[in-house]
Amino acid sequence: MSYENFGPNAKLELFHLNPNFVFTNHGSYGSVPKEIMQHKINLLYEMESCPDKWFRLTSQNLWNQNIESLAKYLRIESKNLVLCVNATEAINSVIKAIDLKPSEDAILATEFTYQAILNTIEYSSSYKMLEKIQIVKVPIKFPIKNSDSLIEKFDEACQLIKEKKLKVKLAIIDHISSATAMKFPITEIGAVVRKYNNESVILIDGAHSIGHIELDLKAYNCDFYVSNLHKWFLSPRGCSFLYIKDREKYEKILQPCYISHGYQKDISNNFFERGTIDKTSWFLVDKCIDFYEHKLGGLKIISNYNKKILDNAVDLLTENWGTKKLEMPVEMEAPFMKVIELPELKDYLIKDLDDHKIICANIMKEIFIRFGIVSCIVCIENKLYCRISCFIYNCVDDFIKLKDAIMEIKKTS
Repeated sequence: MSYENFGPNAKLELFHLNPNFVFTNHGSYGSVPKEIMQHKINLLYEMESCPDKWFRLTSQNLWNQNIESLAKYLRIESKNLVLCVNATEAINSVIKAIDLKPSEDAILATEFTYQAILNTIEYSSSYKMLEKIQIVKVPIKFPIKNSDSLIEKFDEACQLIKEKKLKVKLAIIDHISSATAMKFPITEIGAVVRKYNNESVILIDGAHSIGHIELDLKAYNCDFYVSNLHKWFLSPRGCSFLYIKDREKYEKILQPCYISHGYQKDISNNFFERGTIDKTSWFLVDKCIDFYEHKLGGLKIISNYNKKILDNAVDLLTENWGTKKLEMPVEMEAPFMKVIELPELKDYLIKDLDDHKIICANIMKEIFIRFGIVSCIVCIENKLYCRISCFIYNCVDDFIKLKDAIMEIKKTS
């Protein structure tokens, strides 16, 4: 597919997206191409045509086939890979496999760790324990001058943990932060964590990574890596992967979120044999790889298009809103997402941090109801920002409409 087929043509021809709406938030939920969705429907019909054959024979073959395809694509061994429903589910499984000791261990995260993951570690830090595990969140303040300044914050947090006579048992590091659209120097951060405790378990939350940036899982020197395929890799929702560096070490202790027929079997079958849940999204990974690489042309072509649109979008939004892009080094910006400060909206002033989620939700609601635009509004350091996403169906006109909508809200508020 060439450039002239991207933009509005791709939106109409390749996706089921409603032409009456403007989509500037691909990063949250993605969108499934018509072709991939039809494959899913075909699998659902196949399942219903003979359920016994599906669950006893077909499913296992499709699981193995798609695990092999994804492993080859990621340049890892298939034995180190399982599929999950989403990144949050995968991370839940990992956290529950870590033997945390309240008097010895700490969990390292950041102020911008995804809220569902913060909820998970908050729950896991006290579950069935008389004493709560210490959770340390690395403070991240903007502007960020360079990656070294961010890495230094992790070093300071690890030093603080050491001074408390604890050690980092588990470090959860974003590859691309959801709220800030910032790409973390994960290899360097991992090295800092291991400087203080060589046995620290490093878990990379790459929910936004596959289909968005080039991946080299073996080079990251992490114990676990998770990513959603439904955001940038075109999968129907309900599909993520979990990479396990040392399968033998976790063979008996890493469990799926609920125990079913795969219990006490090898990791692959343990994660596969989970009753009669709909697994068809898992069985389309090979189709997504083919579509992404051959129909769309792969990461380089997609990146070139998205960069062209986003560069224009950032310029027109900052110029017209009189604001700035969230300040960080260019190399730390997520390629397909940018975060732009909103102008002051008098109807949506943040008075305290407790109401920022409601305010963000209300702005998104007004933008959608009044203007038919799907957006993502976030609060960073008590300021409101719009996180914009670009994929191959977007065009500059989408962001002109977003710009106009915010200016209209500003004028009428």
